[in-house]
Amino acid sequence: MGHCQGFFGETARIAESLDREKVERMVGELVALRARRGRLFLLGVGGSAANCSHAVNDFRKLCGIEAYTPVDNVTTPSDDPRAYHINSDKIRRLLGYGPRRGIRDAVRDLCAAFKDGRMPDSFDDDRYFNVRTMKAIKAA
Repeated sequence: MGHCQGFFGETARIAESLDREKVERMVGELVALRARRGRLFLLGVGGSAANCSHAVNDFRKLCGIEAYTPVDNVTTPSDDPRAYHINSDKIRRLLGYGPRRGIRDAVRDLCAAFKDGRMPDSFDDDRYFNVRTMKAIKAA
């Protein structure tokens, strides 16, 4: 079997497995949202931020729905290709709320958790590693 045949076969299998009633309900919600001139907010981090950015454009251009993503999908200087910037000011402006805590709070909490022994085996336990966990549950 060639690559294209396998790819399209898998695509068809996934499409066939979708719950059509749920898809129709979602379409109905989006039609109602557009009719009442509501706003659609999509949020993703990392690669999902890029997907949200594309989806926002599609909802605006193709569906006539006012759509936003409060994430600026901008790669920051880093050796990590997943380094994205979440713009808290944009979230505050669009959604009306902002973070109550910052990175310093997170670092302080993590240090306390390590010190107090609340993260046992954190350098070996699979639950602290996304990719390992995904492989263990066969999600990757």
